[in-house]
Amino acid sequence: MKIALTVSVICLAVGLVGLTLAFALSGFNIFNFNSMEFHTNSYTVSETFSKIHVSDIECDIRLFPSDDESTRIEAKENDKIYYTIQAENEILEIKRHDKRAWYEHIGFFFNQDMVLKLYLPKSAYELLTLETVSGNIEVPDSFTFTSITLKTTSGEITSECTVNNGATVAVTSGNIRICNVLDGKISVGSVSGNITLTNSQGTHLRLSATSGNIKLQNVIATGDINAETVSGGIELDRVDGAKLSAKTTSGNVTCKLLSPKNYSVSTTSGSTHYPASDESAGICEVSTVSGNINIELYS
Repeated sequence: MKIALTVSVICLAVGLVGLTLAFALSGFNIFNFNSMEFHTNSYTVSETFSKIHVSDIECDIRLFPSDDESTRIEAKENDKIYYTIQAENEILEIKRHDKRAWYEHIGFFFNQDMVLKLYLPKSAYELLTLETVSGNIEVPDSFTFTSITLKTTSGEITSECTVNNGATVAVTSGNIRICNVLDGKISVGSVSGNITLTNSQGTHLRLSATSGNIKLQNVIATGDINAETVSGGIELDRVDGAKLSAKTTSGNVTCKLLSPKNYSVSTTSGSTHYPASDESAGICEVSTVSGNINIELYS
C-alpha cells in the first residue's frame, strides 16, 4: 500500500514538473497551448433565398446587416473542421463539419474567437433556424422574420429581431433574452438559466425552466400564458392573456396584470396578496411551495 502511494506521489510530481516546464517554454502564455489553429475564410452567396438554416458545433452564431448588398459568411476553418454552404430552393443552408479522429478532440482552443458571422443584405426573411452545440446565438433588431427557431446546448441566446408569427427557443445551460415577437405561438425553454421575454404578443405562450428565473414584461396573449420553473422566481410585469398560469416550487411570484382575473392562488410556505376575483374573467392560477405571491393590477 505504501509503495503504491509513493509511486502515485512520484507520478503526480513528475506531471506537475512537466506541466510547469511546458508552461515556462511557452513563455508563460496560456494561448500558446492551442492544439489546433484556425484561419478565417470568407464566402459570398449570389443566389436569392428567403429561409436560413445554420447548424454549428462549437462556434457562436451572429447575424449582421450587410453593407454592400451581398450575402457573406465569415467562418473559422482548417483542413478538418469546415463548412458547407449552399443556396437551393430559397433556402440558405450552412453546416459545420468535423472530420477529426476521436483523439484529436482532446485539446484546447484559446483566444481564437470561434464565431460564425453571417452578413445579410435584406432586412426581411421568412424562416430563421440557428442551432449550435457550444456557443452563443445573437440576432440583432436589424432583421424581420416570419418565424424563428434558435437552439443551443451550452450558451446564451439573444434575439432582438422582429418575429411576425411564432418563436421556438431552447437552451440546456444558458440564459435566454427574447423580444419583439408580434404573433403566433411562443415556446421558450431552459434547463439551467434565466428566461426574459419582453415587448411581445402571441396566441399561446409557454415558458419553462428547471433552475432559473422567468420574467415577462409588456407581453400579451390572445390565448394562454404558461410560465413554470422548479427553482426560481417568476415575474409578470404588464402582462395579460385569456388564461394565466405561473408555477414554481422554490421562489417568489410577482404579477402586475393589465386586467382583472379569476384568481386561484396557493403557497405552502409564504405569504399571498392579490385582488378580489372577477369570476367572469379568465383564470389566473399562481402557485409556489416555498415563496411569496404578490398580484396587483397595473394602473
